[in-house]
Amino acid sequence: MAEEKKDAGQKGKKGLGPEKIGADEDVGGGVFRSLSTLTSMGITLVASTFIGLIIGIYLDGYFSTHPWLTLIFLLLGIVAGFKNIYSLIKRYGVWH
Repeated sequence: MAEEKKDAGQKGKKGLGPEKIGADEDVGGGVFRSLSTLTSMGITLVASTFIGLIIGIYLDGYFSTHPWLTLIFLLLGIVAGFKNIYSLIKRYGVWH
């Protein structure tokens, strides 16, 4: 009975009610949240790889051990990137 009165009062009003606006925001918010999470994963992987590479190149120049420290720190950067992606997946539950 209360729902009928509520619906009858809404029929005469023009524009969007709060229920309609909230539903639309949830759909768009989920898409943008997923895109931002995936973008953050990609940036994390690329950034950690380049940081490891730059540290390796610098240390190779400093210790004259070309190419060993570059390769080691490049691999460490890649591993760190995948570890960060794994922790983001665990935190946000991208795949259920």
